[in-house]
Amino acid sequence: TIVFVRRATLDGFNYDIYAVDGEGGPARGLARSAALENDPAWSPDRRRIAFARGNDIWLMNADGSGPHRLTSGAARDRAPSWSPDGRTIAFDRRVGSFYQISVMNADGSGQRRLALGGAGRPLRALGATLGAGPLWSPDGKQIAYSRALGNGPGFIAPDNWEIFVMNADGTDQRNVSRNRRFDDCCFAWSPAQK
Repeated sequence: TIVFVRRATLDGFNYDIYAVDGEGGPARGLARSAALENDPAWSPDRRRIAFARGNDIWLMNADGSGPHRLTSGAARDRAPSWSPDGRTIAFDRRVGSFYQISVMNADGSGQRRLALGGAGRPLRALGATLGAGPLWSPDGKQIAYSRALGNGPGFIAPDNWEIFVMNADGTDQRNVSRNRRFDDCCFAWSPAQK
C-alpha cells in the first residue's frame, strides 16, 4: 500500500491523505478535514500512520480509523519519522523563527528537543517536500537532518543547507556533507545490512 497526499480542492490550500494499492486501483481517503494534512509516515509494523494535520502531528490506524493528536501548542510540527523499533517519532518543530528537531514516544509523551539552529538559523525550512528530514538510520542509532548554516549562497535564501547527523539522543551533532558552495537536501539512508 502506498500512502500519499492529494489536493482536496482546486481553489485553496487543502490536502488530504489517501492510500492506494501498489498494484493500482481506487484511492481510499484516510485523513480528510478542512485542515492541511501532509507528511504521512508508516510505522515499522505497518499498523499506524503518523502525519501532520494543521500545525500538529497526529496518529491514525492504517485504515484511517482512530485519528488522534500527538502534539499541540503554538509550535508548527511537521515531518514525522519513526524509529526502526516503532517506539519513537522524530519530527521538526518551528517555534517562531527557530526550527528544531524533536522526538517523542509513539504515544506523544516525552517530547524533547534534540537539536536547535543557532543564531536564529533554522535547522530545516525546506519541508518534507524536499525530503529534508529528520530521518532515522536503519539501525535506530542516528538521525539525519538538514541545517541552514547561514553562509550562503542558497537557492531558497542566503543560507547554505548541509546534511547533519546526530546520535539518537541528540549528542555528537556533525556536518557530514560539508559543502559550503551549494545546498544539500533530499537525503535517504541506505537500507540496513542483512
